[in-house]
Amino acid sequence: MNARRWLWVRAGVSVALLGWLFLRVDWAVVAAQVRRVPGPALLLAWLLFWGAFALANARWARLVRAGGLAVPWWTLFRIKLVGFFWTQFLPSTVGGDGYRILALRGQAPNATTVVVLSVLLDRGYGYLALLLTHDVLFVLLWAWGKPLPSWVQAASWALVGLSVVVVGLGLWILADNNRLARALRRLRAPTAAARLRTIHRQEALPALLFSFAFVVVAGLTLAVLLWALGVQVDGLTFFYAYTFSLLAATLPISLNGLGLLEASMLAILHGQGLDFNALVTALGLWRFVQWSAGLLGGVVSLFARTARSREVSSRR
Repeated sequence: MNARRWLWVRAGVSVALLGWLFLRVDWAVVAAQVRRVPGPALLLAWLLFWGAFALANARWARLVRAGGLAVPWWTLFRIKLVGFFWTQFLPSTVGGDGYRILALRGQAPNATTVVVLSVLLDRGYGYLALLLTHDVLFVLLWAWGKPLPSWVQAASWALVGLSVVVVGLGLWILADNNRLARALRRLRAPTAAARLRTIHRQEALPALLFSFAFVVVAGLTLAVLLWALGVQVDGLTFFYAYTFSLLAATLPISLNGLGLLEASMLAILHGQGLDFNALVTALGLWRFVQWSAGLLGGVVSLFARTARSREVSSRR
């Protein structure tokens, strides 16, 4: 199946899932719930989102600095913000990473290896922390006999197995510099081996700590909205549902996880007896917070392009 047809398939999955939600939701109730959400709660959710964004940027800044590049923190923040715009509004969960590589390479044109590694490691540590957090929460819930849908349990056990494979393989490769070099030579990137090993040794623990903190703070963005709507859910179940849904959203079967994330979250939390309409309202407001930040990245991108165009015109 070619890329264009697969894009239509993914769009169809998102539309189908959102259509299912549309038909089940009582929109009069949702509208009333939105009006009842206190302004301070929305502001807190917005601030928590930016706190999580700053943590993610700090992780990337450390990786860039470990690679020997002296790029200001705010420059990386601006690049990441514009990349977030592309991630939100392009049909890919990693669309912004390509932009980040191109933009950072513009800041350091002779350090392509470090630029690419910093973005890949930034993404990798983030996913690894999310995966490990999910695994710990799931095992605790399973040990305590928390009821979960059978398909959710099966998927979570599969994710636990994936974690074991990923961590084991990563440690096996990184433990032997020659093995790492051979692996990267097959990818025609032999010079990246030593650089990757150095950055990983220096920044693996800090990057993972930033990533775990990001998972918590980003999750609190949605938790605040649920609390504002009067939804009572224990923290363990909530963060399990949150991490499971984010991992489900990375599957390339929908547009940026749209619909897939919401359906996964509802399958777990509504299955615990929580109000369906309140959950949909909270998820909608959470998406609104994200999209507003993405649009801000688009505005920053537009101003940057305008400034560059004026600079080129003035040189002529």
